[in-house]
Amino acid sequence: MKREIAKAFQGIPAVQDSAMTLFRALPTNQIESLGPFVFVDFYETKGTKGIGDSPHPHAGIEVISYLLQGESVHRDSLGNTDTLTDGDAQFIKAGQGIIHKETPRRSRKGLQLWTSLPPKQKFEEAEYYSYKANTIPTFKLDENEIKVIAGEISGHKGILPTARPTVLVHIHFENSNEINLPIDANWELGVYVINGQVMVAEKGPLQIGDLALLTEGDEIKLQAFGDLPVDIVLLGGEKIDYPLVFDGPFVMDSKENLAMAYQNYKTGKMGSLDGIPF
Repeated sequence: MKREIAKAFQGIPAVQDSAMTLFRALPTNQIESLGPFVFVDFYETKGTKGIGDSPHPHAGIEVISYLLQGESVHRDSLGNTDTLTDGDAQFIKAGQGIIHKETPRRSRKGLQLWTSLPPKQKFEEAEYYSYKANTIPTFKLDENEIKVIAGEISGHKGILPTARPTVLVHIHFENSNEINLPIDANWELGVYVINGQVMVAEKGPLQIGDLALLTEGDEIKLQAFGDLPVDIVLLGGEKIDYPLVFDGPFVMDSKENLAMAYQNYKTGKMGSLDGIPF
């Protein structure tokens, strides 16, 4: 059964000025989560205007950065220093807490996403992983490029070590305007547009910044609309089945655990960036 658009949310820039355009798809007043995802930003900057370029904490989540274009330097309280460039991905299991910053080196375009860790893993030790573009599983379908960052599509497994079943797939339409993909019927799934326009099961078109929630099914038909290239991401996975308590960079499952995260931050249990060479 083919998936269709169940509900679509128009992409409205959360930031739009001479240096940056940023679309925020999650969270909004209309939707709190999609699969395990609780935060989705798509941004494009001119020059070196930053996002997260001051030290800041995270806890209770997995932080996924997918840099389509540009360059930035990551530094964190675990002692990691890393440089991300075109097509690279970064994965942070924040767990009980981590402090990090991203320093842009040139104009950037990319996605910043959070998934909520399961309640039993929200206070585990933090971990950091980095993946160069050429290590991300990639295959061609109908002359279009598909990058499997997380999850599994058509026998191709993604690279991120997510805690729960998660799908994050970048589809780049360049030489053909239509694909049909088999999809795990158990996933809660959405389509997010990052360039151009796309139709889902001949409905739409969705435009840049738009997020569409899909109906259930085990197949999806996607059609680029208008000029190529067109870029979209499929995202979702196992649906969250516990309460979500948001506050700034922390996502917990109870007010008590949120208070504990703040206590860990204030007492230095998340570490510090002091003393780490830059």
